[in-house]
Amino acid sequence: MQIPWRGYGRRHDHGVLCLLILGFVTRGCQAIIAEGNILYNWKTSSLNDPQGKLSSWISGTDPCPWQHILCDSNLRITRIDLGNSDLSGTLTSSLGDLSMLLYLELYSNNLSGPIPSELGNLANLLSLDLYQNKFSGTIPPSLSNCTQLNFL
Repeated sequence: MQIPWRGYGRRHDHGVLCLLILGFVTRGCQAIIAEGNILYNWKTSSLNDPQGKLSSWISGTDPCPWQHILCDSNLRITRIDLGNSDLSGTLTSSLGDLSMLLYLELYSNNLSGPIPSELGNLANLLSLDLYQNKFSGTIPPSLSNCTQLNFL
C-alpha cells in the first residue's frame, strides 16, 4: 500500500527528510568533536602527563572512546575521571563549556593555579572532586550556580 504524499512530491520530500537527518547528525558530530577539542587543547596547552594517561586524547576525534571519559547516549561528555593520574598543570576555563558534564574527578594530582570561575557554568555538575591538588586562591563564588552539586 502506498501512502499519498502531499506538498512537493515524493522524491523531493525524501530529499528534504535526508537533509534534515544529515543536518542533525552533522550538528551532533560537530558538538562532540568540539567537546573533544576542549579536552585535547587542555591536554596540549596546560597539562603535564608523565604516565601517558591521556594518550588516547587525539584532536578532531570522537572523545567518547577516550580513556577516562564517559559520554551519555547523546554522545555528550558527562564524566572526566582523572583522579590519581599524576597530572600537573592548570585547569582550563573552557571546561565550563562542557554543558552536560556531571562528574569532574581530578583528585590526587599536582594541579595548581586558580580554579576557573567558568566551572560555575556547569549547571548539571553533581561532583567536583579537586581534593589533594595544589590550587591557589579561593573557591570561585560562581560555583554556587551549580545547584545540582552534591560533592565538592
